[in-house]
Amino acid sequence: MKAVVLAGGLGTRLYPLTKITPKPMIPLAGKPILEYITEWLRKHGVKDIIIVARYLGDQILAYFKDHSYVRAMLLDSKDTADAIRLLDGILEESFIVTMGDTLCNIVYREIYESHESSNAVATIALKQVENPLPYGIVYLNEQGDIQLFIEKPLS
Repeated sequence: MKAVVLAGGLGTRLYPLTKITPKPMIPLAGKPILEYITEWLRKHGVKDIIIVARYLGDQILAYFKDHSYVRAMLLDSKDTADAIRLLDGILEESFIVTMGDTLCNIVYREIYESHESSNAVATIALKQVENPLPYGIVYLNEQGDIQLFIEKPLS
C-alpha cells in the first residue's frame, strides 16, 4: 500500500507555535505529530509514504531524510486537491491520502481493501460528529455514495 500525507498547511490556528515550526512537526510527547502518523501507516501495512510539504517544508524534509520508507517532497500546491494533482505520474495505483496534522485510529488496511473490492473511483472515510460545521458536511444516499460535500462551512 502507498500513502500520501498532506503536510503543507500554514497552521494559523496554532500561531505563534507555527511561526517557526510547521504544524505537523510540532512535538507531542517527545516526537513530531507527523512521526506518529507515519508509524501508524506502517503499522497498518503501508510500505511507501509520500509526504507532501510546503510551508516550512524544509524542516519536514530534513527530519525524514533518513527514513527509507518515506519520500518527503516540497510542492507548491494551491490546495489539497492540487497537491494530489501534482503527484500525477508518481501515483499509478490506488493510494491512501491522509492529513499530516490529524491523529486517528483508523484501520487503513480495511478501508483500502474495501475500496479495492468496490471498483469505486475514490473512497472517503468519514466519522460522524455531533456538530460537523467546523469540519465539513457530507450527504450520502442509501448506498453510501456521496451526494454533496460541503467543506468547512464555518470557515
